[in-house]
Amino acid sequence: MVSKYIAEERHAAVERVVSGESSTSQAARDIGIHKSEMQKWVAAYRQHGVSGVIRERAVYTGGFKQTVVEDMLTNNMSFRETAAKYNISDHGVVSS
Repeated sequence: MVSKYIAEERHAAVERVVSGESSTSQAARDIGIHKSEMQKWVAAYRQHGVSGVIRERAVYTGGFKQTVVEDMLTNNMSFRETAAKYNISDHGVVSS
């Protein structure tokens, strides 16, 4: 199930920011979310395309989790950077 923001609305807002039609702040205000959430969506879109913005709830295997943590430690990445690289919707998943 896609999160509370419907997929089309999320994608359209990100497209407005990426195309330069709207600022991050304005696009976030337009759909009633915090600017930091919009920044996260735009970063995910730039890294992973549409699949970075329209996500289904994920279940991660133990092997995947181990790979993510090892990569984060090896490359000295933050939780946010790691989540963005692996298209994990919430950086809190990486930190727990």
